[in-house]
Amino acid sequence: MGRSSAVLAKKKMPKPSKKPVVVPDPLFRRRSLELTDRERAVLKFFARGHTYQEIGEKLEISPKTVGSYLQRVREKARAKNRSDLITLALKEGLVNEK
Repeated sequence: MGRSSAVLAKKKMPKPSKKPVVVPDPLFRRRSLELTDRERAVLKFFARGHTYQEIGEKLEISPKTVGSYLQRVREKARAKNRSDLITLALKEGLVNEK
């Protein structure tokens, strides 16, 4: 009995994970973000999988301008990456919008 308690005492605890804890961004819980009509249009096409070139052709703007609009949306929503923009578009109801 004494031996088993000594074995238990020598067991090492697993190291804690170094993965960051993901906390939902409270801004995504907002009802609606204040986006311009053009920002909403660019975000809608982006979330549907169109390239900057395709979005630019549809909206008659340059691909660089498309990038600028998406950057503004990122800043307003505090989105960190492209996935966050798609999540935002889904929450805003833009993906299924005609």
